[in-house]
Amino acid sequence: MKYVLQYMLLACIILISNISCRNEQRHFQSHQTDFNELITYFHQIVPKDKKIQIEFENNNHLFLFQVTDIFQVKKNDTIVYSGSRPLYYEWNVNIDNIPDSILLAIHWDKQKFETLKEKLDKTDCISIYNGNPMKIGYKRVFTGMTSILYL
Repeated sequence: MKYVLQYMLLACIILISNISCRNEQRHFQSHQTDFNELITYFHQIVPKDKKIQIEFENNNHLFLFQVTDIFQVKKNDTIVYSGSRPLYYEWNVNIDNIPDSILLAIHWDKQKFETLKEKLDKTDCISIYNGNPMKIGYKRVFTGMTSILYL
């Protein structure tokens, strides 16, 4: 009996995962143009030497905001070391409370946050991260995030 319940639980988890993946694929396909605009805009506003992860809670408040500096050490035009260091990492932050030094480092102002939020809203998404692969957060499920990966 114990194993039957375990197998039933596993089957339910697999079924829910498959349904969720299909829903995300349909969601992505139905908003393809909006996703392309969001990704293009995000690439335009994020400096080449930065990684930014942002999740909006509402228009003025971020659930998460992380800025990472990406750097390379070169010797005779050859990269000898690549690395990164966090510049800013905050949970539950008001956009108005982000230090000016961080905004200057990424060349952002309030308008860029507003435009990014509008573009995320058009896709019905709440977060974006320019990592490799790029992740666009579709919805938060408990403590995790359902993401759409964009390669």
